[in-house]
Amino acid sequence: MDLWRGGNIANKASKLVDNLDLGQFVNKIGDYEVYENGEVFYRTMSKEHYEELLKTGRMIGTGETTTSPTRAFSESYEGYLVQFKMKRGTIDELKLIGVTDGNPLVKRLFGKMPMNSEVAGNWSKSKARFKVETLRTTNSKQVNIALGQGEALNIFNNNIIEYQLIKIIKK
Repeated sequence: MDLWRGGNIANKASKLVDNLDLGQFVNKIGDYEVYENGEVFYRTMSKEHYEELLKTGRMIGTGETTTSPTRAFSESYEGYLVQFKMKRGTIDELKLIGVTDGNPLVKRLFGKMPMNSEVAGNWSKSKARFKVETLRTTNSKQVNIALGQGEALNIFNNNIIEYQLIKIIKK
């Protein structure tokens, strides 16, 4: 199985790529790492969803389609752990359509956003949901970004530079 696959944005075809260097580390937005040439996200997904990613270069939406800024958080789930290297500015694009449950940590790390309850309809079709979750191994809090099944997922998929299968986790 190829471990490195990437979406060639120009023609939407998947291709084998070498490990892409995102350049020098710049800073963190929340716990998401930002480099000169990109940002890093993690997600654990089912085998079927990983196979679709390999085929199309795009991630399939689930109920929430949650991404994590840390490998450790994603390792607590069973499935295919994938690291995504994203175009620089992806987090900022998602913040523009972001909603929150009102946790003060979201506001502190990502700025003011409307509450889920202030958005008409289902957030998963038109918004990105910034939500605080707890890393089970350390009990520390982090903000994950849920992409849903609509606009936020499209932004994410359009901004994928490269992805890597880190490991398959069986529980």
